[in-house]
Amino acid sequence: MASEQTMTTEPTRIIPFGYIERTAAGAVLVINKRAGFKPHQFTLDERTERFLSSLEVWRIHHDLPEEARTFLDALQQRGVLAATPVWLGLNVIPVLRDSVVMVSTPSSGFHTLRTSAGDVGVTELGALLLHMIDGERTVDTLVDEISDSMPDAPRTLLESEALWFIQSMRQAGAMTLEPAA
Repeated sequence: MASEQTMTTEPTRIIPFGYIERTAAGAVLVINKRAGFKPHQFTLDERTERFLSSLEVWRIHHDLPEEARTFLDALQQRGVLAATPVWLGLNVIPVLRDSVVMVSTPSSGFHTLRTSAGDVGVTELGALLLHMIDGERTVDTLVDEISDSMPDAPRTLLESEALWFIQSMRQAGAMTLEPAA
């Protein structure tokens, strides 16, 4: 079944799980390092590390070449990422890896968050999501809850902005995406 999802040429979102740690032995992907779960670790070769590091969760891929689909299938079967058609939604769980502190709330609608890696600028929706993330609810669930409280805002816009926030936090090393149970 997983193979069928990535072999499609319809719009697909590629969502990497976990985060990459540098060790003396090389790059290690850590998945499910959160309360109540047993973490999994994968040693990464250079090609896989480069590929996973380059992924942006908000990006939608179209007509993936055969070689890319084969590579994605292998990674998906190992549980390293999810490659799913856009219409299936965002059934992944955002988890904060780091303490995050709101350091400013300017009137422009952008907030500054401080992480161990530095400051990250986020929108009002990002600040709202930060307070909602509990390590249990999926991105879809969080966006649905926000959408219910903001009926005039198009859900696709809320989803796009949520993904931008998640990507910013992932790049800062403050957040990871984990598979939904």
